[in-house]
Amino acid sequence: MTHAILFGSIGTLAETSGIQLAAYNQAFSEAGLSWTWTKSEYQNMLKDSGGLKRIETYAKARNTTVDARAIHQRKSKIFQEHLSLKQIEARTGVKDTIKHARSEGLKLGLVTTTSLENIESVLDAIGIGLSNFDVFTTSSMVKHPKPAGDAYIKALQDLNLQPAQAIAIEDNPDGAKAAQRAGLRCVGLIGEMHDVADFPELVARQVELDLSDILKPLHVA
Repeated sequence: MTHAILFGSIGTLAETSGIQLAAYNQAFSEAGLSWTWTKSEYQNMLKDSGGLKRIETYAKARNTTVDARAIHQRKSKIFQEHLSLKQIEARTGVKDTIKHARSEGLKLGLVTTTSLENIESVLDAIGIGLSNFDVFTTSSMVKHPKPAGDAYIKALQDLNLQPAQAIAIEDNPDGAKAAQRAGLRCVGLIGEMHDVADFPELVARQVELDLSDILKPLHVA
């Protein structure tokens, strides 16, 4: 029986990739850099998790010295500001899944390795309270970010559950790998800038564009 549903990122709750990309490019401009990431470049970068790491890798490839941490922090602030101004919706099936979980007594988790500020900004934008989740993780709570399984292991420990008792929902390949490394079943909820071919093989047959088609089997698996 499934006792918990673990949303693996803010991207499983709302499609924010375009807003994230715009925030990166604005942060680069403010830092005096001539960088402009295109959508196709960003899609390729998203195969690996970690915004700070993306900036560091991009700078290194161009033999450019930058304060990657400061740029990433500014990017996060811009992202949060953009969210407060834009009308965005929860991804299809997300609110129904939360409602169903609550009615059936299932635990809910939000297992991310982003900042609490980013989590709160997305949840505020789509009208879902953090109180809906029995457990959540942030970048400050785990030593190793995804694709390491640390965040999921912590969430399971906090819920006092075994991996077989929960199912993860992930929108990106590294997140899916993290769930699998923690021993969880994982449904791939493909993000706008991800390719199904990039998802781990064990998830590839379970990748959906929204949760509406998998809502029923999700809760009885």
